[in-house]
Amino acid sequence: MARLVIRRVGERDVCEVGFIDLDSRTFSYAESYRESVARPPLSLSLPLREEPYPEGEFRPYFEGLLPDGDARRALAAALAVREGDYLSMLGSSAVDCVGDVAISPDGDAADFSQTDYVSVSEEEIGTFFADDASLSKRNVKDRLSLAGAQAKTALAHVPGTPWNEGWLRPVAGAASTHILKAGQSVRIPELEYVCMRAARACGIDVPNVGLLDVGRGRLVICVERFDRAVSCDSKTDNETSQLHVRRLHQEDFAQAMGIMPGSKYVELSPSTVEAICGLVRKVSNRPLVDVISFLRLVCFDYLVGNCDNHLKNLSLLHREGDRSVSLAPAYDIVPTAFFERYSREMGMRIGSSSLIDDVTPDDFRGLASSCGVKVRLLGRVCADLVDRVVPALLDAARDLPPDLDFVGYSAEDLARDVEPRLSVLARFARTS
Repeated sequence: MARLVIRRVGERDVCEVGFIDLDSRTFSYAESYRESVARPPLSLSLPLREEPYPEGEFRPYFEGLLPDGDARRALAAALAVREGDYLSMLGSSAVDCVGDVAISPDGDAADFSQTDYVSVSEEEIGTFFADDASLSKRNVKDRLSLAGAQAKTALAHVPGTPWNEGWLRPVAGAASTHILKAGQSVRIPELEYVCMRAARACGIDVPNVGLLDVGRGRLVICVERFDRAVSCDSKTDNETSQLHVRRLHQEDFAQAMGIMPGSKYVELSPSTVEAICGLVRKVSNRPLVDVISFLRLVCFDYLVGNCDNHLKNLSLLHREGDRSVSLAPAYDIVPTAFFERYSREMGMRIGSSSLIDDVTPDDFRGLASSCGVKVRLLGRVCADLVDRVVPALLDAARDLPPDLDFVGYSAEDLARDVEPRLSVLARFARTS
């Protein structure tokens, strides 16, 4: 029987979760996994049960582990398979995935307990991003699968070393610690960096980020993976054998809701923000904190013009042991409204408005009401953002080295771009 084996990989523990039968196109949990009181389900959309799941039910989660858009097409070409053959893609590339899941054909000799790394220079990283085909071939070689449409790869980074040093390529099933991305526009990495740094200054939980100049006028943003816990016994001489990486289980909201990646922009009923808040209240071990954190992010996305805030750009972290769930740190905060080429329709509606330029103070009152939050409380969140966001954007690039000082000009441009939306949010905050 041909099948794909699904495992969860910890730093020292590897357990079989279940398998996908390629003949019957079903997914089944392993009996030993189902009976463990400590193990969470792969997804909230796939609760633990003895009965196999048909493809229509398991596909959204597993398809969500793969890239989409141009990155998906490049991966299919690198593997010489059809773009729609997601199971072949998973079997060939999904050893280092989002979260702690690893997928391989039954009988695959991959040793998931390995912790081998090879040093990579800044110049070599530049060659990874020469074009989409080169990047996909690199990811296939390392059996790496990352969701999303941007050109990206993943490496490990020695804690405490500068961003232009200490990079390592995981081999033999070892885990990466950082995602490296090049934008579809030359300014996207620097503006995403500015937004991520500013978000942290505005009280939003985000991973650490850095910028690399990989040559030919191209920047790559480096994002620390929140689904990894990293330690290093020694910070000297890049002693790679002393790097310890623990993978953490996570899923995005499309996976958690059983929604296919291609529908990530679909407005849910009665609204996407209401559906997200409802799920958070149901499953989070800190529901009020996570709902307010989510709404703070929605308002920040509005201010900086991130219209790409869809279901796959929000995630949940699952904790081992008590099966608790919490909102993951924010990621992929890109000011798409800054660019004329991108749609101004937001990934999730605010109040009754779908277009970012149509949002009014009343829409934020509707946002609070639909999410079961007092208008006065959301008003305080927004007042705090109004006070902080421009200084945070202007400060975001100040720690960069001199050769990247031009990023400061992009921060100034973005600070000017937020002014009309800042005025709208300030009016809501004053009258709430």
